[in-house]
Amino acid sequence: MKKTIIILITILLILGLMFFPFVRDITSNNRTLKKFSNHLFDSTLPPMTKEITRNSEVGILVANGDHCDFRAKMTLETSLSKQEIISFYHMAMPSAKGQSQVKINIKFHDENVNNKLVFDIEILDDGYNTGFDLRCV
Repeated sequence: MKKTIIILITILLILGLMFFPFVRDITSNNRTLKKFSNHLFDSTLPPMTKEITRNSEVGILVANGDHCDFRAKMTLETSLSKQEIISFYHMAMPSAKGQSQVKINIKFHDENVNNKLVFDIEILDDGYNTGFDLRCV
């Protein structure tokens, strides 16, 4: 009985050590994504503007290869003009790992809803080491 328990504990420890790098890197990248996304999601919206959707993701989003990219995106609806939106979002935001700045990209939708302008704002930071995060391989 004691021998069976020791073998079971040994197997569980080995499995835990095998999966630790994967869990560690996935958790670390999820924390980085949340912090990076919140730079955009917590920013002040322009006047007469409301949020329609928001999302963020981590993985291979640009090109291919062994790297991690971080992206946050919001779709907004406004009564402002395109030029007013461009002027409002002229600033940069901190990168995913906080080592530099990333530009806010704006993409205007073709359709207007109720005479309102619909557009996406997005921040993207790419090229980070994957570690053992399988989303980035």
